[in-house]
Amino acid sequence: MNSCTVFVPASPKAVGRDKKVKKGTGEFEKGFFGKKEKTVTETEFEQTGWSDKEIDGFQLQKDLQKALNDLNRDGFEVVTVTPITSGNYSWKTGPQGNIGGYGYGYGYSYTEGLLVTAKKV
Repeated sequence: MNSCTVFVPASPKAVGRDKKVKKGTGEFEKGFFGKKEKTVTETEFEQTGWSDKEIDGFQLQKDLQKALNDLNRDGFEVVTVTPITSGNYSWKTGPQGNIGGYGYGYGYSYTEGLLVTAKKV
């Protein structure tokens, strides 16, 4: 095999919210009811789902780096890295349907992944 291609899929970005949590510091102080651990309030990200419109660029970079390292280890030299885009759309018509009514729609594209082309060295 003189050449090969590898598809690196893009993952959706995690969505959620920041929430405040109390964490123990490992230090204790005497209190009215005895020893009490000192705490600090920190902000943590709480994931609630996955985005339907954004990809995780940092994860895509890590996945691409792994694919490049694997190809190099197997004696391949990368020739190109090409983004692969996909699209989606939706449309609706008004109460009259398509005859004498109104309609609207939208369309958009997104990066589905990356196509890596390599040749044997």
